[in-house]
Amino acid sequence: MKLKVSRAIEHYENNRKQNSLVIANERLIVRLKEMKVGFIRALAEALKSKDEYIYKHSSRVSRYASLVGQSMGLSEEASTELRVAALLHHIGIINTSDRVPLKIGPVTGDDPRAAQEHSERGAQILSAVPELADVADILLLHQENFDGTGPRRLIGEQIPLSSRILRVADAYDLMTNPRHADMSVSHREAIGTLKERSSREFDPKVVQDLSQIVSRDAINPYDLAGKALTVNPLALP
Repeated sequence: MKLKVSRAIEHYENNRKQNSLVIANERLIVRLKEMKVGFIRALAEALKSKDEYIYKHSSRVSRYASLVGQSMGLSEEASTELRVAALLHHIGIINTSDRVPLKIGPVTGDDPRAAQEHSERGAQILSAVPELADVADILLLHQENFDGTGPRRLIGEQIPLSSRILRVADAYDLMTNPRHADMSVSHREAIGTLKERSSREFDPKVVQDLSQIVSRDAINPYDLAGKALTVNPLALP
Protein backbone atom coordinates (compact mmCIF):
# COMPACT_ATOMS: atom_id res chain seq x y z
CA MET A 1 0.00 0.00 0.00
CA LYS A 2 2.77 2.41 0.96
CA LEU A 3 4.56 1.62 -2.32
CA LYS A 4 1.42 2.30 -4.36
CA VAL A 5 0.81 5.60 -2.56
CA SER A 6 4.45 6.58 -3.05
CA ARG A 7 4.27 5.82 -6.77
CA ALA A 8 0.99 7.70 -7.10
CA ILE A 9 2.49 10.76 -5.43
CA GLU A 10 5.58 10.53 -7.63
CA HIS A 11 3.40 10.24 -10.75
CA TYR A 12 1.34 13.24 -9.64
CA GLU A 13 4.48 15.33 -9.05
CA ASN A 14 5.92 14.39 -12.43
CA ASN A 15 2.69 15.32 -14.19
CA ARG A 16 2.53 18.61 -12.31
CA LYS A 17 6.10 19.47 -13.30
CA GLN A 18 5.43 18.54 -16.93
CA ASN A 19 2.27 20.65 -17.02
CA SER A 20 4.13 23.57 -15.46
CA LEU A 21 6.86 23.22 -18.08
CA VAL A 22 4.30 23.14 -20.91
CA ILE A 23 2.60 26.26 -19.55
CA ALA A 24 5.94 28.02 -19.17
CA ASN A 25 6.88 27.13 -22.76
CA GLU A 26 3.54 28.38 -24.08
CA ARG A 27 3.99 31.65 -22.24
CA LEU A 28 7.51 31.97 -23.66
CA ILE A 29 6.25 31.36 -27.20
CA VAL A 30 3.55 34.02 -26.77
CA ARG A 31 6.09 36.46 -25.38
CA LEU A 32 8.52 35.85 -28.22
CA LYS A 33 5.73 36.37 -30.75
CA GLU A 34 4.74 39.63 -29.04
CA MET A 35 8.36 40.79 -29.15
CA LYS A 36 8.60 39.84 -32.84
CA VAL A 37 5.42 41.74 -33.72
CA GLY A 38 6.57 44.67 -31.62
CA PHE A 39 9.86 44.82 -33.50
CA ILE A 40 8.07 44.74 -36.86
CA ARG A 41 5.65 47.47 -35.77
CA ALA A 42 8.55 49.63 -34.57
CA LEU A 43 10.33 49.26 -37.90
CA ALA A 44 7.13 50.04 -39.82
CA GLU A 45 6.62 53.21 -37.78
CA ALA A 46 10.24 54.20 -38.34
CA LEU A 47 9.76 53.71 -42.08
CA LYS A 48 6.59 55.80 -42.02
CA SER A 49 8.36 58.60 -40.18
CA LYS A 50 11.27 58.48 -42.61
CA ASP A 51 9.23 58.52 -45.83
CA GLU A 52 5.44 58.25 -45.83
CA TYR A 53 5.28 57.57 -49.55
CA ILE A 54 7.57 54.56 -49.13
CA TYR A 55 5.43 53.30 -46.25
CA LYS A 56 2.21 53.52 -48.28
CA HIS A 57 3.92 51.97 -51.29
CA SER A 58 5.19 49.10 -49.14
CA SER A 59 1.73 48.57 -47.66
CA ARG A 60 0.21 48.24 -51.12
CA VAL A 61 3.00 45.88 -52.21
CA SER A 62 2.31 43.78 -49.13
CA ARG A 63 -1.28 43.35 -50.19
CA TYR A 64 -0.49 42.49 -53.79
CA ALA A 65 2.22 40.05 -52.73
CA SER A 66 -0.10 38.38 -50.23
CA LEU A 67 -2.81 37.82 -52.83
CA VAL A 68 -0.36 36.40 -55.36
CA GLY A 69 1.25 34.21 -52.69
CA GLN A 70 -2.13 32.74 -51.77
CA SER A 71 -2.90 32.13 -55.44
CA MET A 72 0.42 30.31 -55.91
CA GLY A 73 -0.10 28.06 -52.90
CA LEU A 74 2.24 29.48 -50.28
CA SER A 75 1.72 28.08 -46.81
CA GLU A 76 0.28 30.28 -44.07
CA GLU A 77 3.70 30.75 -42.52
CA ALA A 78 5.34 31.56 -45.87
CA SER A 79 2.53 33.99 -46.70
CA THR A 80 3.04 35.79 -43.39
CA GLU A 81 6.78 36.07 -44.00
CA LEU A 82 6.11 37.44 -47.48
CA ARG A 83 3.69 40.07 -46.15
CA VAL A 84 6.22 41.24 -43.59
CA ALA A 85 9.05 41.25 -46.15
CA ALA A 86 6.93 43.33 -48.52
CA LEU A 87 5.98 45.78 -45.79
CA LEU A 88 9.62 46.26 -44.82
CA HIS A 89 11.38 45.81 -48.17
CA HIS A 90 12.64 49.42 -48.11
CA ILE A 91 13.57 49.44 -44.43
CA GLY A 92 17.20 49.90 -45.47
CA ILE A 93 16.57 53.62 -45.98
CA ILE A 94 15.96 54.40 -42.30
CA ASN A 95 19.64 54.91 -41.54
CA THR A 96 20.41 56.93 -44.67
CA SER A 97 19.96 60.59 -45.52
CA ASP A 98 18.60 59.93 -49.00
CA ARG A 99 15.29 58.80 -50.43
CA VAL A 100 14.96 55.71 -52.59
CA PRO A 101 14.78 56.79 -56.25
CA LEU A 102 12.22 54.07 -57.08
CA LYS A 103 12.12 54.18 -60.85
CA ILE A 104 10.79 51.49 -63.17
CA GLY A 105 8.74 51.03 -66.32
CA PRO A 106 8.63 54.14 -68.47
CA VAL A 107 11.21 55.84 -66.25
CA THR A 108 14.83 54.94 -66.92
CA GLY A 109 18.10 55.67 -65.22
CA ASP A 110 17.76 53.25 -62.29
CA ASP A 111 20.86 52.26 -60.38
CA PRO A 112 20.58 48.51 -59.67
CA ARG A 113 23.55 48.69 -57.33
CA ALA A 114 21.85 51.29 -55.15
CA ALA A 115 18.67 49.18 -55.03
CA GLN A 116 20.67 46.12 -54.04
CA GLU A 117 22.51 48.08 -51.35
CA HIS A 118 19.16 49.09 -49.84
CA SER A 119 18.05 45.45 -49.91
CA GLU A 120 21.24 44.26 -48.25
CA ARG A 121 21.03 46.96 -45.61
CA GLY A 122 17.41 46.07 -44.90
CA ALA A 123 18.17 42.36 -44.70
CA GLN A 124 20.94 43.09 -42.24
CA ILE A 125 18.53 45.04 -40.02
CA LEU A 126 15.93 42.26 -40.05
CA SER A 127 18.47 39.50 -39.45
CA ALA A 128 19.13 41.06 -36.04
CA VAL A 129 16.04 39.11 -34.96
CA PRO A 130 16.64 35.36 -35.50
CA GLU A 131 12.89 34.76 -35.99
CA LEU A 132 12.99 37.10 -39.01
CA ALA A 133 15.87 35.33 -40.77
CA ASP A 134 13.59 33.97 -43.51
CA VAL A 135 12.02 37.40 -43.98
CA ALA A 136 15.51 38.87 -44.33
CA ASP A 137 16.34 36.29 -47.03
CA ILE A 138 13.23 37.22 -49.03
CA LEU A 139 14.26 40.85 -48.89
CA LEU A 140 17.89 40.14 -49.73
CA LEU A 141 17.10 38.14 -52.88
CA HIS A 142 14.16 40.07 -54.32
CA GLN A 143 16.43 42.09 -56.63
CA GLU A 144 17.55 38.95 -58.49
CA ASN A 145 16.66 38.78 -62.19
CA PHE A 146 14.79 35.72 -63.41
CA ASP A 147 17.34 35.16 -66.20
CA GLY A 148 20.27 34.97 -63.80
CA THR A 149 21.75 38.42 -64.44
CA GLY A 150 21.05 39.68 -60.91
CA PRO A 151 23.54 40.44 -58.12
CA ARG A 152 24.02 36.80 -57.06
CA ARG A 153 23.43 35.24 -60.47
CA LEU A 154 20.56 33.10 -59.22
CA ILE A 155 18.35 31.94 -62.09
CA GLY A 156 14.70 30.95 -62.32
CA GLU A 157 13.52 28.78 -59.45
CA GLN A 158 16.86 29.16 -57.70
CA ILE A 159 15.35 32.45 -56.56
CA PRO A 160 12.86 31.82 -53.72
CA LEU A 161 9.26 32.12 -54.87
CA SER A 162 8.50 34.76 -52.23
CA SER A 163 11.36 36.91 -53.54
CA ARG A 164 10.07 36.55 -57.10
CA ILE A 165 6.58 37.57 -56.00
CA LEU A 166 7.89 40.57 -54.09
CA ARG A 167 9.89 41.71 -57.13
CA VAL A 168 6.81 41.72 -59.38
CA ALA A 169 4.44 43.28 -56.83
CA ASP A 170 6.98 46.01 -56.10
CA ALA A 171 7.48 46.82 -59.79
CA TYR A 172 3.73 46.89 -60.46
CA ASP A 173 3.02 49.38 -57.71
CA LEU A 174 5.94 51.61 -58.67
CA MET A 175 4.41 51.97 -62.12
CA THR A 176 0.79 52.46 -61.09
CA ASN A 177 1.50 54.56 -57.98
CA PRO A 178 4.84 56.36 -58.46
CA ARG A 179 6.04 59.07 -56.12
CA HIS A 180 5.16 61.64 -58.80
CA ALA A 181 1.57 61.01 -59.94
CA ASP A 182 2.16 62.46 -63.41
CA MET A 183 4.45 59.49 -64.14
CA SER A 184 1.82 56.86 -63.36
CA VAL A 185 0.63 54.37 -65.96
CA SER A 186 -2.57 52.35 -66.20
CA HIS A 187 -2.98 48.79 -65.01
CA ARG A 188 -2.88 47.54 -68.60
CA GLU A 189 0.32 49.45 -69.38
CA ALA A 190 1.98 48.25 -66.19
CA ILE A 191 1.12 44.62 -66.91
CA GLY A 192 2.34 45.10 -70.48
CA THR A 193 5.71 46.31 -69.22
CA LEU A 194 5.97 43.41 -66.76
CA LYS A 195 5.19 40.93 -69.53
CA GLU A 196 7.78 42.52 -71.81
CA ARG A 197 10.40 42.01 -69.09
CA SER A 198 9.16 38.52 -68.15
CA SER A 199 11.75 35.76 -68.31
CA ARG A 200 14.42 38.46 -68.04
CA GLU A 201 13.72 40.38 -64.83
CA PHE A 202 10.43 38.83 -63.73
CA ASP A 203 8.95 35.37 -63.27
CA PRO A 204 6.31 35.00 -66.06
CA LYS A 205 4.02 32.90 -63.85
CA VAL A 206 4.03 35.51 -61.09
CA VAL A 207 3.29 38.26 -63.61
CA GLN A 208 0.40 36.23 -65.01
CA ASP A 209 -1.06 35.58 -61.56
CA LEU A 210 -0.81 39.23 -60.54
CA SER A 211 -2.50 40.29 -63.77
CA GLN A 212 -5.39 37.88 -63.23
CA ILE A 213 -5.81 38.74 -59.55
CA VAL A 214 -5.87 42.50 -60.04
CA SER A 215 -8.25 42.19 -63.01
CA ARG A 216 -10.51 39.60 -61.36
CA ASP A 217 -10.78 41.38 -58.02
CA ALA A 218 -11.00 44.81 -59.66
CA ILE A 219 -8.34 46.13 -57.31
CA ASN A 220 -7.80 49.79 -58.05
CA PRO A 221 -4.24 50.64 -57.02
CA TYR A 222 -5.24 54.27 -56.54
CA ASP A 223 -7.83 53.24 -53.96
CA LEU A 224 -5.08 51.58 -51.95
CA ALA A 225 -2.89 54.68 -51.81
CA GLY A 226 -3.93 55.92 -48.41
CA LYS A 227 -5.99 53.11 -46.95
CA ALA A 228 -5.16 50.43 -44.42
CA LEU A 229 -4.33 46.96 -45.67
CA THR A 230 -7.14 44.46 -46.05
CA VAL A 231 -4.54 41.82 -45.28
CA ASN A 232 -2.74 42.67 -42.06
CA PRO A 233 0.98 41.97 -42.54
CA LEU A 234 1.41 41.86 -38.78
CA ALA A 235 -1.14 39.09 -38.23
CA LEU A 236 1.53 36.54 -37.48
CA PRO A 237 0.45 32.90 -37.09
